Amino acid sequence: MTSYNQSNIKDFGFQELEIGKIYAKWIFSIFKPYLGEKIMEAGCGLGLMITNYKDSSKLVLAVDISEDYLDIVKKRYKNDPHVITKKINLEKLSSVAKKKIIQYNIDTIICINVLEHIQNDLEALKNMYDILSPQGKLLLFVPALPEIYGTIDKGFSHFRRYTKEDIKRFYHIADSKIKVIYLGINNIYFSPKKVKRIIRGPKVFL
Repeated sequence: MTSYNQSNIKDFGFQELEIGKIYAKWIFSIFKPYLGEKIMEAGCGLGLMITNYKDSSKLVLAVDISEDYLDIVKKRYKNDPHVITKKINLEKLSSVAKKKIIQYNIDTIICINVLEHIQNDLEALKNMYDILSPQGKLLLFVPALPEIYGTIDKGFSHFRRYTKEDIKRFYHIADSKIKVIYLGINNIYFSPKKVKRIIRGPKVFL
């Protein structure tokens, strides 16, 4: 079995951007019915998802902890003045930073494959809840099946994979603001009114 570490997978997916775009489009198809007009993408990375919703949005606030990623997003969307970038740490968001973001009146937060990278994921979730508008929606996509957590996860700096019990903790914190949660392997789809299992084959991106 191949052993993965940070050095030999740090560019995994970046050299296959076309695959990344297809992946982003697939996730977008799940989130599309729930999107508002003022969207914050928490942990925007390379900004591949933004392409799918920027033209139908009044505001896109792309946030990340990495200056390098934000520079790429700025260049990619330099002709879209309503796409704004901002460096923030979701886990350690000050009250001052929250107030500044609240001024944007964000009605949707997209958070895709990000929470597993954050040690205190519940604190990050609380912070996202706080900066959403009163009727806002939080759209989450996280990896499932802790039993398959392994060297690839460690190489990507994942702290965990999630279960349905973990998701229940999210609802206690964010209540009705969580509109969609999709566990990215085993494909368990949640919405506030229904829970169903979609049977598909394994995905390339975990």
